[in-house]
Amino acid sequence: MGDFITLITTIESDGPFGEKTIESEPIYAEIRSIGMQEFYQAKGQDIKVDIKLVLYANEYQNQDKLKYNNETYRIVRTYRTGLDKIELVCARA
Repeated sequence: MGDFITLITTIESDGPFGEKTIESEPIYAEIRSIGMQEFYQAKGQDIKVDIKLVLYANEYQNQDKLKYNNETYRIVRTYRTGLDKIELVCARA
């Protein structure tokens, strides 16, 4: 199943306004469930993972968050799945 997501870059600032966020244009991603093994490995490290997405690697520029279905997720892990795809494992922020 696929849907559109928005990648978010967070830029921390020492100034009075705190952090600044920059959102990408909506991009297409394949939505996948977290596998049982991956879920329990993360849980063993006190990390809760909620969703896995696969998108074209050239669209990912080391962003730290994303929006999907009006929810914000923190990108916990990335994994190249070939020459042109990357997998993002995410937790609700």
